[in-house]
Amino acid sequence: MEDTFSQIFVLIACLFAGILGGVLYEPFWLIRRTLVKRAIGILTDLIFFIVFAVIFVAVSVIFDFPAVRPYMLLGAMCGLLLYLVSLHRIVAFFIDKLYNVCKKFILRIKPHIWMRKRKLSGKTNERRGKS
Repeated sequence: MEDTFSQIFVLIACLFAGILGGVLYEPFWLIRRTLVKRAIGILTDLIFFIVFAVIFVAVSVIFDFPAVRPYMLLGAMCGLLLYLVSLHRIVAFFIDKLYNVCKKFILRIKPHIWMRKRKLSGKTNERRGKS
């Protein structure tokens, strides 16, 4: 009976390790989102899963888990998926909103900078046909 309780504790700890891995996925997701190249996506995924494996091993050592069992890996993956399905969507929504606000701000400033450069250079204004 005591062995069953320790296995449930190990499963819950692995779920939380998966959720922690999901939180650490956010910077990698942001890099993937901004740099759309396929090679960068593969590289960020590879680095993330190496970091995720290190977290899993660290949790295993800290809590003195027994040998790695399939339910432990399943628990960590379920924790990661749980994060990606729930909290990641909320964080991604706010990151998208922040991105859109910054983009509008930059687009609002950019034409003014462009017009200043054109006036200082002395070139003609193509819209009006005047010098």
